[in-house]
Amino acid sequence: MSDITVLSNAILAKTGLVTYSGPGFRNFGQEKYFDFTLDYFKKVAFGNESFSLDISDYWTDDKWAKDQNKRKPVKIQVGG
Repeated sequence: MSDITVLSNAILAKTGLVTYSGPGFRNFGQEKYFDFTLDYFKKVAFGNESFSLDISDYWTDDKWAKDQNKRKPVKIQVGG
């Protein structure tokens, strides 16, 4: 995954503390296709109730910071 994932797992293993890593500061500058991420960020950061994490209907793997108007989300195909 990433070095942050390894660090988070080590903190949990050694201390029992739950850590959070999610959208970085830069992600909050996205003009399009950020609603799903923002909704879950609000649940984690400000909510008091447990919830299930659902899969997004779309994903993107683009350089959104360079040209946000050329983004092309891809519909996720679940199942076979």
